[in-house]
Amino acid sequence: MPETSYWTKRIREANHHYEEWAAEFLCTTLEDYYRGKQWNTPSGYGLAARPYTLNLVYSTIKIKLANYLVNTPYIIVAPKAVDANFNLESAIVSAQRKEAFVNTLIQDPKNKFPFFVKKAIRDSFFRFGIIEVAYSASFIENPKAARPEWREGESGPEAKLESKPEMLTEEEALYFRRISPKRFRVSERSEDTLQACDWYGYYDFAHKNDFYKAVDKKEDISTSSYSESSHREAGEENDTKIHDSVKFWKVWDNRSRKKLIILDSDGEVYFEEKFDRSPLIDFRWDLDIEGYYPIPPVYHWLSQQDEINDTREQARNHRKRFIRKFQVPKNVLSTEEMEKFNYGPDGSLIFLERSDPGIIPIQNADLGAQATQSLVTSREDFNIISGTSAEARGVADRQTATQARIIDDRTNIRETADTEDINEFITRIARNAILTGGERLTLPLMVETPDTKTQMYQEVGPQNEYKVLNPADLDDGYDFKLIVDVSSTSPAQNEVEKRKFIEFVSMLKNFPELSLSPLLIRETAYKIGYRNERVIREIQNAALLQMMAAQAQGGPPGAAQNPGTGEPQRVTEANTPPTQDDTNNQLNNQLLQ
Repeated sequence: MPETSYWTKRIREANHHYEEWAAEFLCTTLEDYYRGKQWNTPSGYGLAARPYTLNLVYSTIKIKLANYLVNTPYIIVAPKAVDANFNLESAIVSAQRKEAFVNTLIQDPKNKFPFFVKKAIRDSFFRFGIIEVAYSASFIENPKAARPEWREGESGPEAKLESKPEMLTEEEALYFRRISPKRFRVSERSEDTLQACDWYGYYDFAHKNDFYKAVDKKEDISTSSYSESSHREAGEENDTKIHDSVKFWKVWDNRSRKKLIILDSDGEVYFEEKFDRSPLIDFRWDLDIEGYYPIPPVYHWLSQQDEINDTREQARNHRKRFIRKFQVPKNVLSTEEMEKFNYGPDGSLIFLERSDPGIIPIQNADLGAQATQSLVTSREDFNIISGTSAEARGVADRQTATQARIIDDRTNIRETADTEDINEFITRIARNAILTGGERLTLPLMVETPDTKTQMYQEVGPQNEYKVLNPADLDDGYDFKLIVDVSSTSPAQNEVEKRKFIEFVSMLKNFPELSLSPLLIRETAYKIGYRNERVIREIQNAALLQMMAAQAQGGPPGAAQNPGTGEPQRVTEANTPPTQDDTNNQLNNQLLQ
C-alpha cells in the first residue's frame, strides 16, 4: 500500500531526526541532572559512597517556576477592532462573554491548568513544552432521527421537511493536556515554527476495542469517548505496556490541512478530517539557528554544575582523607606508654624516655585558597548563564550598593523578558480554548462572571454572578486580544506590580498636571512600566473630575475639596519617600551652610 509505506517512512525519518537532536544536546542527561543524578557512580554503592552534589539545576528551575506561575492566572479579554464596521458596544459584550468563559475553564480544578502549564514550562528547560486544547464527548442515538418534521419556510408559506440528527451530544468537555516532548515529532525537514513544518504530531496508546470502535464509526479516537481517563496527559509515564493496547499517531499535515490518525504498526491512515487551527501550543526558550528543535537552557549549565560538584567533592575528600597523624623517634615511647597514647582516655599523661624531639604532629597538605575561589567563581558563572541573581537564591552578595542595583536591574530585565514569554504562551492557550469552545461545544454551560454593571471594564471585587452561556455565542465574529493579569500568577510578580503602582501614583502626586492629559499619563505609566489600562483610565477620570470641581469652586486644579482632609494629606506626605530632586536640594542647602 503506497499510503502505508509513505507514512511509515516519514515517521521513521522524523524519529531519527529527533533522536539526533536529543543526543546532540544530551536531553536525557539534562533530566538526570535535574533529578540529582550528576555522577557516573554504580547504583550498588551506599549513601556514604555517593559523591557530593550541590544541585543548582534543580534549585534554579524551582526558583524560576515560582516566579513564573504559582497561582491560577486570570485572563483579561479586550475587544479588538479589525475593520471600519467595528461596533464597540457589541465588541465589549463579546469580550466580557469570552473572558467569563475562558477564566471559568482555566479555574476549574478538574482541568488542572496550572499543573499542566507548569509541567510544560519545566519540560522546556530540557527539551520543549507542548499543551493540547482537547475536546471529548459522548453521544447517544436520537430517538426522533427517523421522524423528520415539517417546518414553515423562511421566505414563504411553503413547508419544508427538516431531518433530525442521528446522534445527540450527551456529555462533552473542553480540557487541557500536557504532551510529553519525548512523544512529539516534527517532519524531517523542519522549520522554526509548527505552521511552517510539513507535518507534526505525537504518538499515544489506546485499548484495541476503543481504537477499532472509533474506526468503525469513522470518529477521532480522542473525541469518540468521554471519560476521566481521556483527560490524562500523554507523558512518558504512560509508555508502560498497557494490556491489549495499540500505539497510534495523531498527525497534523500542513500540506493537505488534514488531521490524521495513523496506526504505528502498519502506517495505515484510519481517520482523517480537515482542520483550520491546530490544538497544539508549543513553548521553547531558545531557538536554534535552523530547524524546529530548540537549544535547551540547562545544556549551558552543565559545565558550571560539574565544576561546583568537583570543587565540593575535592574539599570533602580532603577532609575525610587527612586525619590526625603523629611522628615519634624510636626508643622515645615504651610499649606501655604507646598503648596509653593510642587507647588512653582524654587527658592521659604520657611518659617519654627523652623529650627531644618528642611526639610531633604531622601537618596535613593544604587544600589551598584556589579551591575556595574556584567555588565562588563557579557559582557566579552559574548565576550569569542561568539568569538568576544571588538574592533570588536567598544569599547576600558581597558587592557595593551601586553594583548590586545594576546587577538587580539587569536581572529584572531578563526575568521580565522571560515572564513575557510565559504570558504569551498562556494567552495562546487561552485564545485556542476560546476559539475551540465556540466551534465544538454544543451544550450550554455555567460560567462565573464579575459584575460589570457599574462601568465598562471595572472590576468591583467579589460580587461575582453565575450565568448560563451558549457556546455558539463565542463564535460571534468579533476579534479580541488577551492579557494575563500578572499579579495573579505569583507573589513575586504581584510585588513587582505593587512597586510600579506606588511609583506611578507618587509621580502623579508630585506632578498632578500629568494626569490631566491622556498622552502624558500613559507616557508616565509606560516609562515606569505600569500598564494596567483600567486603572490608568480611572485615575485620569478622577483627576478630571477633581479639576472640574476645583474650577467650579474658583480654586486651582488639584486643590483639596473638603476642609477636613488636611491631616490625612499631611500623613500621606510624611509617609511618602522623598524624590531625587528633594534629596539634591537638601544636600545643596547643607553645603551652602
